[in-house]
Amino acid sequence: MFQLLIGIIFAVMIFIGHVEATDTSYMSLKQFRELESGAIDKSVGSPLVTIYLGGSIEALGLVNAILEKNKQAPLFCMPASGLTAQKVRVLIESYIQKNRNILSSKDFSLFEETMNVGAATVAVLMESYPCK
Repeated sequence: MFQLLIGIIFAVMIFIGHVEATDTSYMSLKQFRELESGAIDKSVGSPLVTIYLGGSIEALGLVNAILEKNKQAPLFCMPASGLTAQKVRVLIESYIQKNRNILSSKDFSLFEETMNVGAATVAVLMESYPCK
């Protein structure tokens, strides 16, 4: 049962990764940056990004709960202070900047257009909050 659930989750993630950028459920890192740069209140960022990140955090928390229930290692360990969309926003902005610094301009453009915020969220949470 558990293997089926994990298989379904990965299939959905692969499908989401191939969705056209015009689909409203998909947000590329380029769209993330554009929304953030257009935010009226720069201190809190784009409301759409906040909602998107909140949903991602909630979904990943559920995945972690399922993994732990099945005696599997979670993807990341929740920090004692909890997670907010604002914390994840800062981590993703740092992730974008780090990749901008190491990739060529052409490669960065491709990265930014094809990498989705959901996958970036998983990557930054696994890197920032590893389980010990």
